[in-house]
Amino acid sequence: MNRIEAIRANSKFVPEPHLIMAVDGAPLDLALGVEGLVSSLLGWFHSEEDCAVPWQRILPDIGCAAYAPVLICPDDLDLDCSVVMAEVVAELEVIRWDRLGYNATPKGAVGSWVRWEPSWGPYRFGRTEYVRCLAAFQPVGTEPLNSC
Repeated sequence: MNRIEAIRANSKFVPEPHLIMAVDGAPLDLALGVEGLVSSLLGWFHSEEDCAVPWQRILPDIGCAAYAPVLICPDDLDLDCSVVMAEVVAELEVIRWDRLGYNATPKGAVGSWVRWEPSWGPYRFGRTEYVRCLAAFQPVGTEPLNSC
């Protein structure tokens, strides 16, 4: 089982401390070798539509899977450039990221084509720890994540 947590740190292109998703104690961007990409859950998008996509997909219903954008380029702040996707599978006690890769979709349909990177993952997280990590990124004033 892998550990997942939200930590505050600087990143390569964002010198101010911000939330970073860490897996097994390492920032996800460093663990995957894509240093400088930031979490899509920060909500730093130029478009409201893009901002909603990670939250719609990062925690699918039990027994379901989704393709969730997890890292984005801090320069472009959209879902069109340098987007790392995770195939998220939800079980009762475990959330799995079975595959990770780069979004290869033409503009507008993020995650419909993904270039999977065989050296990334897979990861298995305890549901409680996963939901706790996501909650740290959740915008103030929004409903809490459903952990069921």
